[in-house]
Amino acid sequence: MDHTVQEEDILDFRNILLKVFRYRKVFPITLLVCLFCAWFINKYSTPVYKVTTSILVQEDQSLMNPQSVIGQSLFGDQYLIENELGLLKSYQLTYRAISTLDLMVSYYKEEKIRKIDLYKSSPFIIEIDTLHPQLIGAKYSLIFNPDSSFQFTCNEQRCHLYDLFSEKTLQIIPSVKFTDSCRAGEWKETPFFRFRIRFRPGEAFSPKTRYSFVVHSKRQLASEFRDFEAAASSKSSIIMVTAKGDNVNRTVDFLNALSREYLYKGIERKNIVAINTINFIDTQLGEITDSLHHSEDDLQHFKLNKQVINLDFQSQQLYTKMEDLQSKKAELLMRLKYFNYLKDFLENNKDIDELIAPSNMDINEDLLNKLILDLSTMYSERTDAEFNAIKSNPALDAMDNKIKKQKDIILKNISNLADQTNLSLKEIDKQIADIVGQINKLPGTQRDLVGFERKFKLNDDLYTYLLTKRSEMQIAKASNLPINEVIDKASSDQAILVSPRKSINYLIAVFVGLFLPLALIMLYEYFYDRVRDNTDIKNLTDFPLLGHILHSSKDEDAVVFRFPQSLVAESFRTIRTNIRFVLKNDLSNIILVTSCGKGEGKSFVSLNLAIAFAMNGKKVLLINFDLRKPTIHQYLGMESGKGLSLYLCNEIPLQEIIKETNIPGLSFISAGVIP
Repeated sequence: MDHTVQEEDILDFRNILLKVFRYRKVFPITLLVCLFCAWFINKYSTPVYKVTTSILVQEDQSLMNPQSVIGQSLFGDQYLIENELGLLKSYQLTYRAISTLDLMVSYYKEEKIRKIDLYKSSPFIIEIDTLHPQLIGAKYSLIFNPDSSFQFTCNEQRCHLYDLFSEKTLQIIPSVKFTDSCRAGEWKETPFFRFRIRFRPGEAFSPKTRYSFVVHSKRQLASEFRDFEAAASSKSSIIMVTAKGDNVNRTVDFLNALSREYLYKGIERKNIVAINTINFIDTQLGEITDSLHHSEDDLQHFKLNKQVINLDFQSQQLYTKMEDLQSKKAELLMRLKYFNYLKDFLENNKDIDELIAPSNMDINEDLLNKLILDLSTMYSERTDAEFNAIKSNPALDAMDNKIKKQKDIILKNISNLADQTNLSLKEIDKQIADIVGQINKLPGTQRDLVGFERKFKLNDDLYTYLLTKRSEMQIAKASNLPINEVIDKASSDQAILVSPRKSINYLIAVFVGLFLPLALIMLYEYFYDRVRDNTDIKNLTDFPLLGHILHSSKDEDAVVFRFPQSLVAESFRTIRTNIRFVLKNDLSNIILVTSCGKGEGKSFVSLNLAIAFAMNGKKVLLINFDLRKPTIHQYLGMESGKGLSLYLCNEIPLQEIIKETNIPGLSFISAGVIP
């Protein structure tokens, strides 16, 4: 059994090879077509390049570190990286980067199959009047004339009439179609645009060359260029920023602008914190300065009037204790002022970026930092969502509710911290009251001197503390530098071609060129429902196959009689021989030749098979049962006349319809009159 199965597998494989070989001419044709398609794609498809820049993110340990505002240092470097990635991918940073580049107008050279981006290489410049409404996204086609004039056309559907100054859509126009002309340097103005064209010096134009340009808005460009990738390594704090584009120089300029604005953003954040802290300190200094001058004058007048210069030993001890308590009280008062500032800041919905860092005021509360961190993250998420959503987006309302709840939590925490601070103040006031009680037991002059010294010292401590903090903020602001740095700038030399991938396209073409016709051949063979050779008959039926007849190229129908030495005649004789092994020799045998359709060779086979038997010495009677369109009598050169149809109608006897032919041993009954 295994031998039989193996033999059948070999036969099936051989049949497959034979079928493939039968269509061998198809393979080079499909292969050439596929290779041509690959060449066409490689040559005329717009190339796409990948450009990369790397940025090193470091944790800022300086006084003006913005992380202290939101407490990021509590969560380690990984949280820092995630926030920096969010900043890099933010819409605002992309918008700032786009604003520094000349991308408002895109220039193209129109070819038959594709258009070429002429970024920084256009022979002409379009000057846009940003105060005039402009069509955004519409393509203007240009044809230049030898006399420095040009024709421009625009045929677009659903265009946006845009105000570039306010960044707002004024009107959506269903369709725009016009053709106009103008000279270089002249302003062209319509309700849809206002611009002029200037030629670059030394540039020449061919009248046959077609150019085009498209005007963009910054918002549209920011949304388009925001589709870049930024990822950090798991083992370092280096962020790889990758962008793809069909123009290498434009992609390189964008990534470098994005990196530059990212570093500027870090400095701005620190400067905002420094400026707001200095302003807050200046406000407090203005309140303390008057009190300090007043207490200082009172102390000097008292010393002059009472002729007192210094405190005695006992008074000095009490004053020293009082001085320590006054310093602590000054810090608590400043802490309480900051809580009041933070409360007012949140209640008036000010910009979160302007918030003064708690650590800048020597206030280290982990929970407060954590809450402000979450609030800052919510504001960032809402800002990104606002640029990508419509105004009535329910998601924005949900974010606003979430921010409001977070503010309520922070305000409650501030209230608790303020209560704790007030309790500490009460405790210090109690201690101060005890010392005051001891001071009251001193002689009147010493007691009054301690009082004046105490008031002066309290104001002086507050003033000194604020001046120290102000100096620290000014020094930090003056020394602000980007803590992060760009390791590798984006460069056109490092650009990688992403599409089309020429070698892979050719490999795919070879694969498709070979396997596609193979698959089609197998499908065609699978669904082919006609008998092609002996194998098909053997596979479809158990009946014995007695032979097959070759195609006849002769004009004669009685091939066996007229051309007995031909291959067709030999095939009929082979069938005759095989039939003799099937039929019984002692009986008169009847052979029926039939098929399900016309023109399939019934008459041809019947005639030549009858001739083959007759020429072998047999007595043969050939009967034409085709009562619709008989032809055998024509092949024999006889008249149909009296035939089978009349006999079947009982009009004539059998002997009258049997006719002898010119072939020995062969008799013939024609179809007769057609019914």
